[in-house]
Amino acid sequence: PADVTASTPDYLRGLGAAWVWQGPAGIHPSASFMQGFTGGSGDAAGAPGDWDEYARTVAPHLHTSVPTTSAKCTFVVPPGGPSLEEVARRVAGHFTLIAGSVDSGVGTTGELIPVGVDKGVGLVRVAEALGVPLADTVALGDSDNDLEMLRVAGVGVAMGGAAPHVRAAANLVTAPLEEDGLAKAFATLGLV
Repeated sequence: PADVTASTPDYLRGLGAAWVWQGPAGIHPSASFMQGFTGGSGDAAGAPGDWDEYARTVAPHLHTSVPTTSAKCTFVVPPGGPSLEEVARRVAGHFTLIAGSVDSGVGTTGELIPVGVDKGVGLVRVAEALGVPLADTVALGDSDNDLEMLRVAGVGVAMGGAAPHVRAAANLVTAPLEEDGLAKAFATLGLV
């Protein structure tokens, strides 16, 4: 709900966290979140290093306001901050907290998603909308936010380098992304 989405940044700010809300209407980062991609300038157009292409790509979709709806909120709590379990207790009933899919290297990363929503639910809904049997779906993933999708897909494929519990949830493990894991998975499954 909009009131919960509106109050969550105050809680995250109090933790010293950086965050980004992502949804169909745009991307709503805290200033401190974008500074991680821009070398401190806050201007996505001037991003240095490995993230410059990402920052330029998302720049037209960035908003400084708090969204009224969102698919998820990714946040980074600095070292010495509360555990993900503590944050999960604070947001219980409104959000499900899962371990973050991107390691920030400067704190603990988590993702908040609305209760009852995950990639598995999304896969089921898309398959239904397209009239595709769930048994004919393929899902590829590498992190905790992919677990439900890997479990409900007709074939769940874990990328090489995924954590052991993510690989265990999949029917097939392919090579890492950097070693053409996606192409190799498609070839193994006879999709190309």
